[in-house]
Amino acid sequence: MTAPDPHQDPLAQPEQSATQSQGAEALDPSAELTELKARHAEVSDAYLRAKAETENIRRRSEEEISKARKFAT
Repeated sequence: MTAPDPHQDPLAQPEQSATQSQGAEALDPSAELTELKARHAEVSDAYLRAKAETENIRRRSEEEISKARKFAT
């Protein structure tokens, strides 16, 4: 047995299973579409949450800097 390549993506699937899943997906495009829509919703939600968190951190940082300047001795 060979050791896994540390430079290979751990989430990458072997080519054989990818080929098999492509054959199954080609048979049922409506299922693939439903799956892709669900994945899109998940990714969109994660993106919006990350964007909101970044904006909140920026706003809090600006407030802290403003207070530090105001109350600095």
